[in-house]
Amino acid sequence: MTGKGRATIRRHLKDGTLSCETDKDGNRVIDASELMRVYKDDCDFDREEGVGQRNRTKRIEKPEPTDIKDLKTQYEARIEQFVATIERLEKELDQAHERDRESQESYKQSLRLLEDHSAKTASSEDWKAAIAVMETKLANHQEETKRHSEQRIAELEETHKRRLARMRQELDSERNKSFWQKIFG
Repeated sequence: MTGKGRATIRRHLKDGTLSCETDKDGNRVIDASELMRVYKDDCDFDREEGVGQRNRTKRIEKPEPTDIKDLKTQYEARIEQFVATIERLEKELDQAHERDRESQESYKQSLRLLEDHSAKTASSEDWKAAIAVMETKLANHQEETKRHSEQRIAELEETHKRRLARMRQELDSERNKSFWQKIFG
């Protein structure tokens, strides 16, 4: 009616520029003559309230509660997928560590057998040469297995870190969304 925003009218009421009365229900009521006195030609009693205001915000319809429940269910399912992926990657990493430990134990056991066998047959030069060749092969095999295991572990750890970082980022971005962004994307 006046072309003024609610904040402006409240401010004018507070500073005494505009006066009001209280009705029987306790609501503040501003007389039309008081509006004319303060806002003069800006008053148009034929204009609907809110029409012609430049910064009028559009109302967003409140979504149905089922939409919120569906959205929450979708988010919970996605979080469960993230958790399952993290658990799977951790399991793969543990398996790679276990294979590496088994390989090292196998190497140590083979080395002990060679040392025992070489002590029993130390008199023969052929045996010494064969043992040296076997030790070299075993050491090379151990090095290759260790290098391969370390490489695989590093790859799994890096993949795990990237996926975990991405999932945490997605989860944080979902948590940081406002209520309306969660509902409408």
